[in-house]
Amino acid sequence: MPNYYAVLGVTKQSTQDEIKSAYRKLAKEHHPDRHTELDKKKVAEEKFKEVAEAYEIIGDPDKRANYDRPQFNPFSFDFARNWETSQAKAPRDITASLEMDLIDAANGGTRKIALDHEVPCADCDGTGSTTKKTVTCNRCGGCGQQTITRGFFSLGQTCSACRGTGQLPEATCPACKGNGERMKNETIEIKIPAGVDTRHILRVPGMGRHGGDLKIFIIVKPHPKFQRVGNDLYCSIDIPFMLALKGGKTTTTGLNGEMVELEIPRGIAYGDEVIANGKGVLNGYLKAKTHYKIPCLDDETISKLEQIIPS
Repeated sequence: MPNYYAVLGVTKQSTQDEIKSAYRKLAKEHHPDRHTELDKKKVAEEKFKEVAEAYEIIGDPDKRANYDRPQFNPFSFDFARNWETSQAKAPRDITASLEMDLIDAANGGTRKIALDHEVPCADCDGTGSTTKKTVTCNRCGGCGQQTITRGFFSLGQTCSACRGTGQLPEATCPACKGNGERMKNETIEIKIPAGVDTRHILRVPGMGRHGGDLKIFIIVKPHPKFQRVGNDLYCSIDIPFMLALKGGKTTTTGLNGEMVELEIPRGIAYGDEVIANGKGVLNGYLKAKTHYKIPCLDDETISKLEQIIPS
């Protein structure tokens, strides 16, 4: 079982706020879009998924409590390894990542992804045996546990031969080497809810190991015009100086290519924002920062302005 505290660089005594802060820092540091070289981008993507998975567990108080019980049991030697082995046939989640642009993330839809995952071996019906039959494990006698003695302690340990199942293949299947599973490449179509963002995790039930889930980590690429904060979109627009002076209406292009009308108040200051309601993600705001050029003025015009504008 991974040490999720070590992944996030925190300890078991860390507060939820400290864990959240560590996660945000690492997620930003390892975001794939921070790297342009393909090799570094791939490494960052794997690290990003690892960090997100760790935060999904210990960032949730209930999941963290369940994780802590086996991970930090002081009366068990190498408990984490034995626990993972005993769960060999238990449902397990697998992970993948999906990169998309801001428009697709905002609007949702469907996407096809290629997936390599383990499925029951068709040759032996998942039994691991060419006869499709199993026999009692001769090492543990079918109980799935071995007794080990360490000092004054006698402890039960998952049987290393049958991995806790108590059964072994009657005749090892050559196709899966007795594991009962084989790798399969499959293209699946997933539904993407509108409004997903980086750090969102989509779950596809039943596509993991032994009936576990497929967890898909969403990575949203930067947009050339808009910056997303929550469901609001931020951008900059250039307007004529006279429009800034007198006020009026102007338009800008929205996320989906539509024209968005903006109301410019009279005498707007350089850099002030104007807002269009419902034009962000999921009916959030579109907030446009206004830029304009002040025209060059001759001495006569400057003198006139000095007379009407208080100093």
